[in-house]
Amino acid sequence: MRTIELIRSNASRAFVSLLCGALISLQAPDRQSTLVCWHERTKVNKLIIHISRATGWPSAVVAVKLIISLSIFFVAWVWRRFVSVDGPVGVILVVMCLVYTTTVINNYAV
Repeated sequence: MRTIELIRSNASRAFVSLLCGALISLQAPDRQSTLVCWHERTKVNKLIIHISRATGWPSAVVAVKLIISLSIFFVAWVWRRFVSVDGPVGVILVVMCLVYTTTVINNYAV
């Protein structure tokens, strides 16, 4: 009983909520920087480039952003649905935040 309380504490729930908010907040600068980089021909995201060959650039950006958003909502759903997954969900969200932040910084730095 004590172990579950430690794993599913208010602090861990607040941390996971904060990470979900950070990922959702990073969507706008990532989209904007992606569009700016494409205009300047400096975007190097291979997934978007491959999808854009078949669907066009705007559709590719929307598709990738939709996939990422759905994965964030899926992780949030798993977190809310199952008990004692704050640790693994927190790790997944930290990695996603780091990747997103690095991507946005890289897009603006180029």
